[in-house]
Amino acid sequence: MTSYDVYRDGALIGSAAPPAGYVDQTAQPGRTYTYTVVAGDAAGNSSPASGPATVTTAGDTMFSDGFESGDMSRWTTSTGVTVQGQVVSDGSFAAEAAAAGAPAYAYEKLSQTWTSLYYSTRFDIRSQGANSAYLLRLRTAAKGAIAALFVSSSGKLGLRNDVTGVSTTSSTAVSRATWHTLEMFGSINGDSGDISVWLDGSPVAQLTGIQSLGTTPIGYLQLGDTSTAPTSDVVFHDVKADPSMIQP
Repeated sequence: MTSYDVYRDGALIGSAAPPAGYVDQTAQPGRTYTYTVVAGDAAGNSSPASGPATVTTAGDTMFSDGFESGDMSRWTTSTGVTVQGQVVSDGSFAAEAAAAGAPAYAYEKLSQTWTSLYYSTRFDIRSQGANSAYLLRLRTAAKGAIAALFVSSSGKLGLRNDVTGVSTTSSTAVSRATWHTLEMFGSINGDSGDISVWLDGSPVAQLTGIQSLGTTPIGYLQLGDTSTAPTSDVVFHDVKADPSMIQP
């Protein structure tokens, strides 16, 4: 045999040459699929379909919180963040971080450290003063800041590299009073580290690329802003973190 055609739920999704395997990179979490394989030879002959193999993908990311518990119980600590039901993306609740001269943030201590991690959220900036509003930040197990995403006072998405102390503001606009999906990927590898950023499913090229992120792995997630001076009101929903890319 020279090739194997892979079918998922009766539809061809790819082919592989023996002895290589095949990875279904379009499978979604929490779904059940049935796979069959058809072998082919160099003369174009095909075998009958193999017996079906049914699998169910994992339904949960490493960490997630849609705040449907009505509180911040999933988080290790939180300050100035409340769960409310007036402004929501879907479901009944969302977390509101209203910073007015005082921090509004939450910390999640991860069960282990990670040298690479995806971190995402739905967010809605209700109001913002003449300051940047920080949304997501990766930290070390000792809470040392690694990198963060923010929206500038002019409404542009930005990246703060806390290791090098460099902030980069992109030309990508973030409208207020609108729900957006934000995802960042951080890879810790010294001067060869990497950051990737997506807004509403689209890559933000100006904030993506090689970054020096130090050598200490990720041990904490930060949601919201630890600054004491800024004024902003941001609502969060569907917060997730996982070593694999999080599908919007």
